[in-house]
Amino acid sequence: MPLVLYRWHLDASGADPPAACGRLVNDVVIPVFRDAAVSSSAECLYAGKYWPPGEVQLTLVTEQHLGTRAAGAVAVHLAGARITQRIGPDPGDVLCRARAAWYRRRLTEVTRVALDLHGHPAHRAALLAIWSTAHNAALDAYLQAHSATYRELCERDEARAAFWADFWRRGPDGLNYPGHWIEDLVLAG
Repeated sequence: MPLVLYRWHLDASGADPPAACGRLVNDVVIPVFRDAAVSSSAECLYAGKYWPPGEVQLTLVTEQHLGTRAAGAVAVHLAGARITQRIGPDPGDVLCRARAAWYRRRLTEVTRVALDLHGHPAHRAALLAIWSTAHNAALDAYLQAHSATYRELCERDEARAAFWADFWRRGPDGLNYPGHWIEDLVLAG
């Protein structure tokens, strides 16, 4: 099935963009991820915080025939958020290509793990101390202890090995490695 991408740019500008980004993640992004109407139709779902200019981007990739319904399910959660740009349906994005299948899956999983940890300063401090490719065992132990999503995803040894094989791996066409979304959503503040 052909895939399409939708992306919403949510305004977090103002006096304190990092705090505004954090509120958007808590008030919009996390509820979107918890919504079965969204997750059941998503091939990929992720979010990122960006400042400047101070925005949160929420991205959905779905099968083309599910696009309108899936985008509508996301839109329910956007009431009250200021949308500065909306993209989609876009079938040409690199994330819609077949070679990005592994990346879409892992990007969604890592974002879910990051959302388990988002907004807790203790997680930020602990992860900053061990954040590198040389500390995968320490990162694994930390995520096992603090992320229910990670425990669910990596309960089998082969699933854990696959997760870490992709965590630092660059995506197709130069896309950032999936682990970057923990950096973005947790470590960046």
